Amino acid sequence: MKLNEKTFNAALKTITGTGEKLASSIHDAGCFAIAQANEHGNIGFAVRLRDAMGKKHDAQRVVTWLCHFGKIGVKDGMLVYRKRKDIQPENMDAWLVKAEATPYWEFTKQKQLIEKIDYLAMLKSISTKHKNAQIKLDEGGQVVESNVGVLIEVEKLLAKLTAKAAPAQAQAV
Repeated sequence: MKLNEKTFNAALKTITGTGEKLASSIHDAGCFAIAQANEHGNIGFAVRLRDAMGKKHDAQRVVTWLCHFGKIGVKDGMLVYRKRKDIQPENMDAWLVKAEATPYWEFTKQKQLIEKIDYLAMLKSISTKHKNAQIKLDEGGQVVESNVGVLIEVEKLLAKLTAKAAPAQAQAV
């Protein structure tokens, strides 16, 4: 399926709307699974929730949340019942209230993506592209380049800056 801007925007709208609904449904189902594990020792609902999420969703974050608030553990990659001294009949409701107030997406934050921009690599890539264009021209191919004079000056400046930076980097190591 090939997207254009209109279909891309429609896809984002769908993702935003259904994403919120899906997260809310997972949270609600998770709270029920926690209540079942804490009150009855039944982890079947937690297993079914994890299985329903499949590989397309961040099930690990949900499992971490389930294990924190419920008598649920992980052993050999399987969800299992685990006894907990801190969850007793007299405070089970308090644990469920905490789980309801702390959705899995807030309890286990996603790692922030860090954008890395390497301007030196970008400049070297532009220079390589120019060299490849020159080879193509030398072989009789056709290439239209613009602002080659600017690129040549940038390459000269880049050579000077790289030479100055090399001793400074060597001293830092």
